[in-house]
Amino acid sequence: MIKLLMLLGLLRRVYAMPRTVDDDPLQKFMYRVSIPGYPTGLGFTTVGDFEREMAVVEYAEGMFEYFHKLSGRQKVTDIIFARGAFRDSHMYDIYAATLTDPKHRTTVTVEILDRYGRPAREYSLAEAWASKLVVGGLDAASDEVIVDSMTITFEYFLGDKSALQTRG
Repeated sequence: MIKLLMLLGLLRRVYAMPRTVDDDPLQKFMYRVSIPGYPTGLGFTTVGDFEREMAVVEYAEGMFEYFHKLSGRQKVTDIIFARGAFRDSHMYDIYAATLTDPKHRTTVTVEILDRYGRPAREYSLAEAWASKLVVGGLDAASDEVIVDSMTITFEYFLGDKSALQTRG
């Protein structure tokens, strides 16, 4: 019996199908951010985590000794976009659109690309607007690049082509 198991293990190794690039996990350094009205080349150094959370509603009934736990509404967290400071004013313009028009909302799209630059996942942030703009600090003793960041607030993920499939 042991010899049979060893033989089967050897056969699996000999006749194993080669793994393809499509089976590899996505890498986090290949992505593209699109904000309507701004250049697609508006690169960002980092894009924060995409979080979606389902509220838990506890419900008590008199004859039970425990709480029933029900699913509630979904909520999403704000996402921070950071990029090196340039002479252009694109990040301020995005933030200023919210200041000048309180009804300003847009859809921000983040595409995660495979190693060949093809879109593998897409996240669309619906009803998005810039809620915070941070200009990186200055330090005379530093050789680092100034990094500005912008917080994008949004209401739900729109028609995800990703692991997050439902509209929140």
